[in-house]
Order: sequence, then structure tokens, then C-alpha cells
Amino acid sequence: MKVLVPNNLNVPELIEELNLSNRRQKYVKEKIYHLISRVVATHKNIKKFDKNGYTGLCSKELNMILNRDYKLILDLLKDKNVVELDVNYLKGMRCNKIKLNDQYQKTDKVLKTIRREHKTVPSKTQLLDSYFNYNLEIKKEYKNHVKHIYDTLRQELANDNQLLVLKNKIGIWLLTINDIENNQYWHNKSTANWRYSSTLTNLSKTLKKYLIYEKQSLVQVDLKCSQVYLLSSILNYDFFKSNDELSFHQIMNSLLSDKIIKDVISYLFSPLMFAHFEQRKYLGKDEITIRDHHELQKFRDAPFQEDFYSHLFELEHGVPPTDAQRKSIKKDIMYVLFQNNRKHRELVEGVRLLEKFYPYVNQFILKIMDRIGKRNFSLLLQRVESYLILDCVVPEFHRRCSVAPVFTIHDCVITTEQHKLELTNVMFEVLYEKTGIKPGLSVEKLDPSDPFDDDFIKEIRDDIYKKSTKSRFKKKSWSILDKHIETTNEFLKNN
Repeated sequence: MKVLVPNNLNVPELIEELNLSNRRQKYVKEKIYHLISRVVATHKNIKKFDKNGYTGLCSKELNMILNRDYKLILDLLKDKNVVELDVNYLKGMRCNKIKLNDQYQKTDKVLKTIRREHKTVPSKTQLLDSYFNYNLEIKKEYKNHVKHIYDTLRQELANDNQLLVLKNKIGIWLLTINDIENNQYWHNKSTANWRYSSTLTNLSKTLKKYLIYEKQSLVQVDLKCSQVYLLSSILNYDFFKSNDELSFHQIMNSLLSDKIIKDVISYLFSPLMFAHFEQRKYLGKDEITIRDHHELQKFRDAPFQEDFYSHLFELEHGVPPTDAQRKSIKKDIMYVLFQNNRKHRELVEGVRLLEKFYPYVNQFILKIMDRIGKRNFSLLLQRVESYLILDCVVPEFHRRCSVAPVFTIHDCVITTEQHKLELTNVMFEVLYEKTGIKPGLSVEKLDPSDPFDDDFIKEIRDDIYKKSTKSRFKKKSWSILDKHIETTNEFLKNN
């Protein structure tokens, strides 16, 4: 197995002082190369790093890489200032976060060959893996599109930091496209959130429309308002009290301790929980067990098939929202789902509306985040999404339409245009059957002739401005890689 590591990291010199036998030295050296390759940032994995350059590595994976040398190697790499470990690790709650220090992150990389036991590919991803082949192509017209984006934004940039952020971003796009053109794909299924990530996951949304498969145009079918739809799918008694495939126990048992799972299962959707929600005295054995409380059923009955964000706005204002108002509500709801800062939540309009029209939903979110943490709540929803899309929708679509290619980008499924009706029907039927809630689906042809998206330009421009301020640029400088800048400069020279 070949791994990418910094060319200035002298591992033999690092381990020399450990006084190991020759055989042990060899094993330790390979383990260090393997670990370091997991924290080297490239255009393929850069989305997995936080703003400070840390990436998650759970103890289970660290043990698989380092096994009996776990402490020896981590202590060595920390002492030699090769890596830093985040201090917020909590066993059973939060994974380790590791950062490769800048002197190694920002240098050139080299390939090293290490031995590794053969890893059997999970059968559930073999189907998706098989479509990453020479039939998947990208039209050359993408070059005009990228050049137009660069020229448009370049006129609005005021300093070198902003230009570096832009070139870094475009370099990542171009390297991803280069992987497609050279049939050098990567794909894997996360053990944390179960999501299937691939070369296409990293391709900018504005460039996906240049993709073709067997010379045919592609379409994508998206699950509308996916995060609130997924939330609604778990807001029922059976999800927390049963042991079905789609249940809290089955979804989270590899992530949380038995004690935490037992606590969550015993409290959520219990008579005690509803007594707390209603702010009344708990009656003990005289309490009635409510399987589907009308307040939560009201949320499950919301018009997800249409648009939940517009629905929430209309409940308050009596008129449909503008595009800007809808985006604002969507942004607020994302905050509702993934932030548990009580004081800040009270200031967010979307929180106020959810509390007003669906008070039990807001209380449920706070209760479950208190018990498992906001990160694990996020992973819960992502695992539910992955189960529904990867384990249910994709196999059924392939069963009904075996000649059709299929790609996924989280809550979105892509196939050729001639199969869009079958894919739409399968997604609707499977999701409705599994959750009991009618999903909203949007169907979009990936068409390069579509008008240029001004909103996308604004989104990129705002992101550049945000990342290029003096303080943020300093924090993010680890991610401005020479390889990305050089790739963009070479492209601009030739186009």
C-alpha cells in the first residue's frame, strides 16, 4: 500500500533514539507512515479538516493503525512536535482530533510503500464503487467555466490573501477534475457518519453539470429539507424503543457506550420525558405511555413533500418567503439542529419559530444533545441518512434498473437522464415506506448550458472575504498548499 507523507519528515531518525530491534523498527516506521498519511491534507481529503487543521481519528482507527505501539508512537510524535492532539477528547463521546504541524503540512509530499493486511471491501459499497470507471467523463467546456469564475472574482479582490484563497480553491477543483480525466478515483465509506464519499463529493456543485456517463447527460435527485426530514423520521416511539435496523440502538451502538445508549433509550419517549416537556409533576406508575404524542406527530405531518422552510415562514407571516427569507430560515434551522448554546439559540429567529409552532421538537433536540452531545446528534442524523440512501434506496434502484449507473453525494442520488423517473419513484417509495413520511424530492438535469449561477459567485466571494481576514487567514494558512496554487497558475497560463 502506498501512502503520502511529508518529504521533510525523517522517520528513521525519529525512531533511532527508541533503541528498538531492527525488526521492530521496521514495523514502527510503517505505522508512523500510515498514521501521518491520515493527517496529510490533500485536495481529496481537505474537507475533513477543521479550520485549525485538525482532523478526526477515533480510538478504534488509531488502535487499528498503531495497535500495541499506540502510546509509544503518539508520545514520540507529540514530543518531536510532529503532531498535536486536541485536548477535548472524551471516551465514548468525542473522537481524537490530530493536527500535522505546519512545517510538515505545507511541504512537498512523497509516496512511501507500507505493508497492510488486505481489507475486504464492504459489499454495500461495491456497487457504488463499480461506476467509477472510464465511462465517467467530464466535458472539456469546464475550462471556460473555471476561467470565467476566476476572471469574475479576480476583479473584486483587493489583496494577496484573497487571491491566494481563490487560487487555492480553484486548485482543489482542478486537481479533482484531473483525477476524473485520468480515471484515478477514490471512494470510501466513513466509519463515523457512514457516509459514502468519493471524487464526486469533492467536485464543486457548479462543475458537476459537465459530467457525463457513457456519453449521456446525468440527473440528480435530491431529498428536500433533508436534515429536518431525517429529524422527523426519528421522532417516534419505535425508533427509540425497538431494535429494528432503523432504530437508535442499531444506528448508534458502535459509537456510544452501552450506558449512554441505555440512558437515551429509557428517557426519550418515556412518560417522564413528556412530563418534563409539559412542565408538570411526574406521576410515576400512574403515567400513561404515549407512543405518538400529538405534538410530535404534528411535526411529522408537516409538508415535507413541498418545502418545510417555506411552510415554517408561512405559519408566522401568512405569505410565502422570498428566496433570501427562505435561505435565512434554512440557515437558522441548521443552527437549531447542531448548536446547543441555549442563550444564543434564543436570539435565532428560526429557533423562535420552531419553539412557537413545534415546541416539543425544540425540547427534544435539546434533551438528546444534552445526553449524547451535539456532534453525536449530528452523526445520528447522518447515519440515518446513510442507512436510508445507501442501504435502502440504492439497492432497490439497482434491483429495478440494473443497467443504470448510480452515484451518491450524501442525500443526493445521480443517474443518467433516461432513468430519472425510475430513480424518483424508487426514492419516494422507499423513503415513505421506511419513515412513514412523504419526502420532498427535487429533480435537476446536470446541464452545462444552464445560465451562469450568480448566487454561486456570491457564495464563493463571501467565503473568500471571510477566510482572508488577517486573523482567519493566519489560522487557515495550513490549508493554502503550494500544489493547489501551482495547479491554478498552470491552468491560467494555458487558458
